[in-house]
Parts: sequence; C-alpha cells; structure tokens
Amino acid sequence: DASHISKHFASNAGITPMEYRRIYQKTKIGYSHTNKDIAFAVTDYLYKNYATEKFNAEKVAETFQISVAELNRSLLYYNEKNFDNLLNFIRINKASELLASSDDTITSIAIEVGYSNIKTFNLNFYKYEEMNPTEFRKSITFQRSDGSEENHESEN
Repeated sequence: DASHISKHFASNAGITPMEYRRIYQKTKIGYSHTNKDIAFAVTDYLYKNYATEKFNAEKVAETFQISVAELNRSLLYYNEKNFDNLLNFIRINKASELLASSDDTITSIAIEVGYSNIKTFNLNFYKYEEMNPTEFRKSITFQRSDGSEENHESEN
C-alpha cells in the first residue's frame, strides 16, 4: 500500500516521496554519460574520503561543481541512495570490517570512520546491520583453514 511504499522510499532515499517530488519535479530528468561519470566519480570520492568528519553534500557538490540536487539525483539514479545514505552505508560497511578485524573500541571505530558521536554511529549501524555494534562483533565467526570455526570473542 501507499504508506508501505512511502516508508521504504524514505528509508532508501532519505526523504519522503513528497519531499522528493518537491525538490526534483522541476529538474530535467535525463541521464547522460556525463551524469554517469559524475555519479561514479562522486561514489569513488566518497569511498576515499568517508572518514572526514565534517563531510557533507554541499562540500562535495562544490568540489564537483554541481548543485546538491544534481548530486543527489545522480547518486539516487546510479546507486539508489542519496548522498547521506550512501555516505552512511560506506561508513557502516567500513566499521563492520574494523569490528571484525580489530579489537579497537567501538567508540574509536566510530570516530575512525567519520562519526563525531557514538549515538549517531549506533543509530546508523542498527539501520544497516539490524543489530548494534557489540552484537555484530559477538556474532562474527571466523573459519580456520582446517574448516573449523572460531567465534571472534574467543580470539581475545
């Protein structure tokens, strides 16, 4: 139904369908190789600079000499995520790697991937992984070369 679609649209796009319509209805929708190149260049830029704490769509749009609307439109079209959702997705994936491969504290990992506070990190982690960082770390199982498994906690 409409509320179900609206909820999923908002969770993926970061804005409601009405907000999306208001922002983009007057924008010419037409994608070219240039749009694709920009979307891929921005995505690559995000993967290389995700840990920058004060990273925002305005600064990235300025770097690529495009508007924030054009930035988000291109990212939505090619990545199915707007700037904020793509940045958080990248940060949480990197945090997941660090949780699995290091014994660093959750707070230090949150800071390392670009979050300035643990609350925002935990909220975003739960959004993408459907568990908190501590639960994620406890759920990790490593497979040894002999085929046996070892829980991450037993390595500490």
